[in-house]
Amino acid sequence: MPRIVLLALAFGSPLTSPVDACHNGVELELDRETAQTSQSERRLRTGRIRSALQLAGRIRRGLTAYRTSDGFVISRRASLLARLDRVLAVITVRLGGGVDRDRWRASDDAPRATRRDNLQWAADRLAALLADSPDDPVTRARLGEAWLHFPAHHAEAATMLQELSDDRVMPDVYGYATLAKLHDALGNEIASADALRRCHARANRAERGVCRI
Repeated sequence: MPRIVLLALAFGSPLTSPVDACHNGVELELDRETAQTSQSERRLRTGRIRSALQLAGRIRRGLTAYRTSDGFVISRRASLLARLDRVLAVITVRLGGGVDRDRWRASDDAPRATRRDNLQWAADRLAALLADSPDDPVTRARLGEAWLHFPAHHAEAATMLQELSDDRVMPDVYGYATLAKLHDALGNEIASADALRRCHARANRAERGVCRI
């Protein structure tokens, strides 16, 4: 037996190859990015949109720079990218498309055409995420929120969100506010008022401003 192995066994030292060390380093980095992704989701839920945008954008840029053939790492990265894309898509919608998607920063002076393209990207990305998880009420509500910007989808979005309300699985006040706006746009005054009432009943003090048409 080689002397280095005998010494390692004698002193109880594990033998870690450079490949294992590299893999462990990637795993630790993914653990950090998973925690930061959760933090960006919390910031979004609590209305800190620009802060969430900055954090999620930075994490996403780092993840897309990974080059690996490890199946487990690829799977974890894909899962994180899906979560980050949902955060970034929702932020894009709530900023009215006013986002620089190359640097993932708010862009208050973005031209109308750029805003429209960004909103289309957000709606398409949320639709793709929903196709992967069709029973996820959060993604359904967020897609409905994106479709609020596209009148051709108003009826479909209202139906989708009304089902969430009827089934008592509407995820948050943003979903009820979106439903109220959709019904209002479609001329359904009673349904709009009901959604708005549910929104106010669900809202905490910080969320009360969300419940308006």
